[in-house]
Amino acid sequence: MLGQLLERFCYQLLKSKYKCMHEKELKKFIFEASRATYASGDESIKKKELDRSTTITFTSGKYRMHDNYFGGEPYGGREVIFLDNPAPVSIKT
Repeated sequence: MLGQLLERFCYQLLKSKYKCMHEKELKKFIFEASRATYASGDESIKKKELDRSTTITFTSGKYRMHDNYFGGEPYGGREVIFLDNPAPVSIKT
C-alpha cells in the first residue's frame, strides 16, 4: 500500500514538474501522520460529519493530510495529501 502511494505521489510530482526527491519526505510524513492519527487511538481527532462520515486531518511542515471515510459495511473513503499548496499531490481511495 505504501509503495503504491509513493508511486502515485512520484507520478503526480513528475506530472507537476516537481522532482521525486520528495519521496523520503512523503514517507516520513505518512508514518508521522499514521502515528499521530490512526495509531494514536485518540478518538478526539475524529470529526463526525453530518453525512455520518468521519474526517481526520493532520498537518506537519509543508504536508497536510485530509482523510474522510464511511466506516462499517460497506466501507469507503479517500485520503488526500497536499504539498505546499491547496492542490493535492496524492489521492488514495
